[in-house]
Amino acid sequence: MKIFNVAIVGAGPGCLAIMDMIYRDRLRQVRMRLVGLADINPEAPAMKRARSLYILATNDYHDLFDMQDLDLIIELTGNKDVSRAIQHEKPTHLKFMDHELARLFWDLIQLEEEKVSAKKEIEECIIKERDNTKKILNNLSDAVIVMDIDYSIINVNETFLKEFNFAREDVLGRSCFQIIFNRKFLCEDSFCPLSGFAGNRLKTRHKDLIFKRNGKTIFYDIDYRLIADESGGPSQWIITMRDVSHRKRLEIDLEKSRKKYKDLFDNAHEGLALFNDLGEVLENNSSLANMLGFSKEKFGLVNISDLAENHSKKILRDYLDDLKILGFTSVEMDFVNKNNDLLPVEANINWIDDDNLFRITVRDISIKKKLEESRRLYSEKLEKEVKERTQELKASEEETRRQKKTAEGIIYGSPIPMFVLDKNHRIIYWNKACEKLTGFSSEEMIGTSRQWEPFYSHKRALLADLIIEKDVYEIKKLYEDMHLRKSSVVEDAYEVEHFFPYLGSEGTHLYFNAAPIKDNSGNIQGASVTYQDFSERVKMTQEIERREAFVQNLIQNSIEGIIATDSRGRIVIFNHRAAEILGYKPSEIIGHLYYRKILPKKTGLAIRDAFYGDRYGPSGKIINMEVHLPNKAGEEIPVRVSGILLYERKKEVGSVVFFKDLREVHRLQKEKENAQRMAAIGRTVAGLAHYLKNILNGLKGGSYVINSAISKKDLDLMKQGWGMARRNINEIGSIVTDMLIYSSERKPSYRMVNGNDLALDVLEMIEERARLSGVVLVKDLAPELREVPMDKTGIGRCLLNLVSNAIDACTLEGITGGEGIVTIKTKNAPGSGLAFEVTDNGTGIDEETQKRLFTDFFSTKGYKGTGLGLPVTQEIVREHGGKLTFKSRIGQGTTFTMMLPGERTPII
Repeated sequence: MKIFNVAIVGAGPGCLAIMDMIYRDRLRQVRMRLVGLADINPEAPAMKRARSLYILATNDYHDLFDMQDLDLIIELTGNKDVSRAIQHEKPTHLKFMDHELARLFWDLIQLEEEKVSAKKEIEECIIKERDNTKKILNNLSDAVIVMDIDYSIINVNETFLKEFNFAREDVLGRSCFQIIFNRKFLCEDSFCPLSGFAGNRLKTRHKDLIFKRNGKTIFYDIDYRLIADESGGPSQWIITMRDVSHRKRLEIDLEKSRKKYKDLFDNAHEGLALFNDLGEVLENNSSLANMLGFSKEKFGLVNISDLAENHSKKILRDYLDDLKILGFTSVEMDFVNKNNDLLPVEANINWIDDDNLFRITVRDISIKKKLEESRRLYSEKLEKEVKERTQELKASEEETRRQKKTAEGIIYGSPIPMFVLDKNHRIIYWNKACEKLTGFSSEEMIGTSRQWEPFYSHKRALLADLIIEKDVYEIKKLYEDMHLRKSSVVEDAYEVEHFFPYLGSEGTHLYFNAAPIKDNSGNIQGASVTYQDFSERVKMTQEIERREAFVQNLIQNSIEGIIATDSRGRIVIFNHRAAEILGYKPSEIIGHLYYRKILPKKTGLAIRDAFYGDRYGPSGKIINMEVHLPNKAGEEIPVRVSGILLYERKKEVGSVVFFKDLREVHRLQKEKENAQRMAAIGRTVAGLAHYLKNILNGLKGGSYVINSAISKKDLDLMKQGWGMARRNINEIGSIVTDMLIYSSERKPSYRMVNGNDLALDVLEMIEERARLSGVVLVKDLAPELREVPMDKTGIGRCLLNLVSNAIDACTLEGITGGEGIVTIKTKNAPGSGLAFEVTDNGTGIDEETQKRLFTDFFSTKGYKGTGLGLPVTQEIVREHGGKLTFKSRIGQGTTFTMMLPGERTPII
């Protein structure tokens, strides 16, 4: 709707009325904005008001003609000459309304105003009714949901929003199964209480539901009510949800208490029975049945008076109402057993008001039998006392009821320290707990204004005093440094925590709550203060902090790296030594990264498997496991790991790993191994001298034959001499290669190799030698052998050494009972590895030789061997992360097994 910019000439009462109409938006058919006002009297009321609203106010109406965007001029002077002058002089685009037309316009507006006012009154009545309904709904203690017939929520009360922690806009328009049950789809018919509701013409349906909220079980009694429209058809659903958790928990506790009571009842030494106010025995224990000669099962439903005789029978039959008033009485009675013999007993009779029944405890006092006359006199006396005490109790019942009303709400005996001030700041209540806390008695405090004295060394306003005065500024000034905060429960109440050095011998840490006491009109009539001594909690907190600091000091100054994770694997401890070893800053790791982010996947899985297996200690622990951990720069760091899984109530909550940097240890170990190798080589050089001399002689012989062949120009003789020289050169090369491998570190050149192919290559190389030696080679190759990473040349040399040794074992000392057989077998090893087995049927290896087989260049071949073959083989297998083992029996042969891993394994 277009807004008309209006200027008025004439600032009289009519102008004020139109200004009021414009600013109160009373014009329904047209929108106006007052932008200027002209009158010859600058002190006219409308002129003053215009200036206060920063509207142009001028003494010359011609000034209005210069205003931009002006649409209409209204003349209210009542002067026809002025009206004609304005109409004649105004710019042509401006519209004009004289005072007569303005009067007609005013009357029309008044009629419209009356119409609007009537409509507004009707709307206000509707809104008032709606607000009253809303107030009633929001003041209900039960959660209430209103839904349309399509299960869409159209209203909820504040109780529902508070209990289910929703904002109103999050609930309205959504379905009950989404909000209450957090489901995406409609509930199944078997579960949904509304299913078939309308069709069965039911009005109300009840259902009990249990929810889990913040780790607690919440019990609800839910009523579903169908509201019909004017035609009787279904219109709305109203769901009322009552939180009965407290009642349910009380019922559960009561059931436990009843079970405990039942056990005590059944196993009590004394006879016990429960009977109602009609005397009907409801339950009894075995002791009472045995005492009277009955079995517990056959005791049956009897009246308590049937078990007694004489006056006892009369009391239990005629005076149960009086015993009810007494509550408890202890009396000697005559009971009768199964044989109708009198049994004197001591009976304690209790009236249990909550259960509306009597409990009688019966003890056999036959050994203290009394004379009949004494029992009669006692019964008469008891009857008289019961009557007298009954009359006394009835007389005092009204007085007790009056005193109880007076005492309601007063917590004088509460264990919580508390005092109450009236509106004049005088103490009117100072309970026992407050006396104990402060050392000031109620007699010396009530009626005074000394409430400050137990807490401060000088007089000052307490929080309760300031609440009575509504002095918020002073409250913040005096208590801001005492953890001041508004109460979340009581309106205009405050909570404070502070240490009071003058309270108690060592001072006291107090939490206190001060709240106003208001009358029905909301006026403050006083204030109450409750205190809670949490000094012990502060001491415990300080002790925990001290211990935590001590533990952190141990962790941070440990010579081993320490990493701890929570139940999700997030790192929560990363000490200084761990930072030095792995190159990360603790601030980069703690709370930000999970252990999987800094460990390779395989290493992480290996550590996890170690925790849950028993290879490195019992399940849940790791003891001295050696792995490689990459540091921040990607360098593989050898470490020795120990660790433990952390449990709380049998639930795993995290883990702690301790690791030690082994780089220096490995460096020293390698230096030691190198020194041992060089020493062994030095010791062996003398042993090799004769072997090398034979080779040199062979070279000289070959050289001599070659020279002779050259002089004689005999080609066949030259080939013979070159063959002799070449064999001895190969022998020298083999010795040098073996010594280099044994004496120095080397890294294998890995590639994926099929073990069967390697075995066939070796068999092909040594086949001629075996044939000449009279040894049969047998191959037993796995048909589906997996490929593994290896240095093909190195492992081929190892396999060749093992097969050569096997052939030698079959020929050096001869074979008894047939020819020599050497078997080469391949197979998949457990996990993902590969195994080579070389078996001979030679002479076998005795126990003494087995001990020296891999050390000090030991050889069983005399001058034909160097003792380097097996040590070199073992060194190459070790470089691959594998194992070389053997089994041997004298006279039956030997089997060497070479195991290689399925993955590249760093040597640690």
